Amino acid sequence: VVVVVVVVVVVVVVVVIVFVDGNPILRLIGLKKVFRRNAFIKLLSRCWPIRRWLTEEKIADKAALNGLFLTASNSNILCVLGQNGAGKTTTMNILTGSLSPCEGDAIFDGVSVVYQPDRIRAMLGVCPQFDILWPHLSAAQHIAIMGAIKTGWILPRATIDKLLADVRLTHVC
Repeated sequence: VVVVVVVVVVVVVVVVIVFVDGNPILRLIGLKKVFRRNAFIKLLSRCWPIRRWLTEEKIADKAALNGLFLTASNSNILCVLGQNGAGKTTTMNILTGSLSPCEGDAIFDGVSVVYQPDRIRAMLGVCPQFDILWPHLSAAQHIAIMGAIKTGWILPRATIDKLLADVRLTHVC
């Protein structure tokens, strides 16, 4: 059982992953992710009138992860803590198969993110830290909708109640 909880604290985002059962379950091996800037913007930056509005930061490629190594075992809690732009969200998106790393691999429960992304997507998912579309949903309703999107079928109420109890959120629904 893996439970992912995202908490927002002022400028710092904390990602908490709870592992249950006993053996090493997560290995990040030299993860690198570089977001390439638009080639058209780089071309426009050569034109003097436009260049004065484009800073180097807007033109340059952005390295979100630069060789991340990590091993996490079952029966432990892993917290990923850092300032905005530190690569926490990029790491979670790579772990769930939403993004591909430029280099390296992530192995979750023996399954490679690089070589078996479909299996990873079936095992893991990310619930956004901001409930942009449905701000008035209860925790139970949110799990029901996200579960249906992820699995393609409606989760039984007993399953939803158990998930909420596992993370001590029964009072929220």
